[in-house]
Amino acid sequence: MRTEIDSFRSLIQEDFRTQRDAWEKEEHEADEKFEFKPSPEELTFNDLVTQFKEREKAWRQRIAEEQRANLEVKSALIEELRKTIQEEENIGAAFARFNEVREKWEATGDVPGDRYKEVHDEYHRLRDEFFYNINIYKQLQEHDLQKNLGLKQGLIEQAKTLATMEDLKERETLARGLQKQWFDVGPSPRETYQELADTFFGLTRETFDAVKSYYDGIRAQFEVHKSQKEALITALQEVLT
Repeated sequence: MRTEIDSFRSLIQEDFRTQRDAWEKEEHEADEKFEFKPSPEELTFNDLVTQFKEREKAWRQRIAEEQRANLEVKSALIEELRKTIQEEENIGAAFARFNEVREKWEATGDVPGDRYKEVHDEYHRLRDEFFYNINIYKQLQEHDLQKNLGLKQGLIEQAKTLATMEDLKERETLARGLQKQWFDVGPSPRETYQELADTFFGLTRETFDAVKSYYDGIRAQFEVHKSQKEALITALQEVLT
């Protein structure tokens, strides 16, 4: 949508220059000033742009409100999970409470971006701690633990390839996919848990840092362009006054 808006604005600028050039070639009174006459299409365009901005603003406000509500829900679920770990001694009851928390968590939407990592990291840390603290390993076959260990080691090997990828978008997509797979893998042997997690997230973090740096550069360039446009508008206003 914004591409179409920018394209139409370019056409308006061309129309403005055409009208002004034609006006300058005509004879006028000394105190007469050029007045741009927008076409009906341009008036319609300006009205549509205003409507678009209002709808976009309302949409962003609605999303922000939903995300704040989701944050409250997920924060409460984290506390419920923490309470289950600390207080529930019956394995059956603990699993029932855990599954209830997990179902509600998965049914709840996104939280504000600046809280996403904090909230999700804490949830997954408590999820793993839950399995440890109720001695779930006693009920798991050793081959299940080793299978999960192998899956995590495989994900680490894939994560090592991220640094060699030239396409940043593909690199980010792969990194996010690998993280999702990592969170979906069940418990692995406790003695290597932290080492594997640190290695994996250290590898994927490099990609997300690169993505952040890239978009920071784009935002900085956008601000430069914005300043240039504002300067041009000011200059144009001075010409027209």
